[in-house]
Amino acid sequence: MTRQPLAQAEIARRRTEIHQAARAVIAAEPYSATLVNQLSATTGYDRRMIFRCYRNKEEIFGDVLREEYARWCTMSLKALLPFNEEKIRQHLIRYATNEPRLAHLIAGLPAILAGLVSGRQAQLLDQLDALAAPAGSELDARLPFFMPGYGAAWLTVTPQVLALATVRNVPNRARPAGALQQMAAPHPEWVVRTVMAQLAGWQAQAEMNSAALASGHLNKWGSTAWGQATN
Repeated sequence: MTRQPLAQAEIARRRTEIHQAARAVIAAEPYSATLVNQLSATTGYDRRMIFRCYRNKEEIFGDVLREEYARWCTMSLKALLPFNEEKIRQHLIRYATNEPRLAHLIAGLPAILAGLVSGRQAQLLDQLDALAAPAGSELDARLPFFMPGYGAAWLTVTPQVLALATVRNVPNRARPAGALQQMAAPHPEWVVRTVMAQLAGWQAQAEMNSAALASGHLNKWGSTAWGQATN
């Protein structure tokens, strides 16, 4: 029996349903524990139908990652501007505990990239960089202790720190039933302290870096080069 092609509107509708199912799955557990069968159970579509709408599982969760990262950049702007330590602290705790989608996806990013077809890996990374660029530039411009590039760096690196705090004991599908891959998760407060310590360090370096920028001694990473004077 010949398989009938789906209309574009129908494909778009089903992709939306699959996307929403993936959002629910990744909110509940890390990427390494996700299965296509979970998407089937939620949407009612079998594997063949899911893969008529998406190339593979990695493409599905890559789309969710783009959406979550865009939201992260927007919410981070609201948390950091105007600068208030308690507001930033609550922002980080929320992402480390109640809203773990982004952290789960960032932890699974190597696996997502590995499963994407040729050319899509670089495309996804470029899209994430493009999402961070305008928000990062605004942070650089409005926070007096941020140097050029700090904003994008904060938006990029902080989710990686958050990912460490959302790791749990995840069932290893390749082992016998009941076996666990033991992975200790740092307490969310560790995430807060780590990120806030970095911000405090940037604040402490602000005067030195401003002098270095004025004298042309600031390197491309936003730090003074070893051995260069800042006066």
